[in-house]
Amino acid sequence: DNDKTNKMEASSQLARCSSLAAQVEAIRKTLVQDAERRKYLPFGYLKRDKYTHYDDMGQEDQWQKEVYEFAASTARLGKYKKILDFGCGSANKLMKYFKDFEKIGVELDCNVQELRKRYPSESWIVSRIGEERLPPVDMIICSDVIEHLIDPQTLLEYLEKQDFRILIISTPERELVYSQFDKAERQFLVGPPRNKAHTMEWSYIEFH
Repeated sequence: DNDKTNKMEASSQLARCSSLAAQVEAIRKTLVQDAERRKYLPFGYLKRDKYTHYDDMGQEDQWQKEVYEFAASTARLGKYKKILDFGCGSANKLMKYFKDFEKIGVELDCNVQELRKRYPSESWIVSRIGEERLPPVDMIICSDVIEHLIDPQTLLEYLEKQDFRILIISTPERELVYSQFDKAERQFLVGPPRNKAHTMEWSYIEFH
């Protein structure tokens, strides 16, 4: 009788553990789905739902200089030959830091037309995320592009399908950026971003 009772208790405990495990897994899935829906941003963060084009065709090294310096150093160490800059803007940094490389710039149609006039000997592709297959390259640079998009996941999935050896992707670190300003500026920590062309901004951990 005792043996039968012990077996029944063990079976009951196993059933409770199984039920608890199922509940934990359901909670985990809910949290993951919620994080994906929020693009891994904190609860309450306000993101924009409308794209605003940012024209940086007149800019040079105002932003992302360090990203391109790092990318160029990495490319030389890896003895890479072919570089693709997705969202290259004015292409000033691509041309400056990758003089000895084969270069491809990807931009919106309005920018590509101007880039073809400025640098007719280089390759320029009109960006149509999800539609075109990019040429195989050694390195893809995607510097401070993702924060401009309504659905950043689409960009990540698109880049993942391309043929490359290394991807260098950057975005402004929300907490670092606004910690440099006075208290009034810290309101942007919970969104929407101060830059009206940004739909959302992440902290390092969130972006990771």
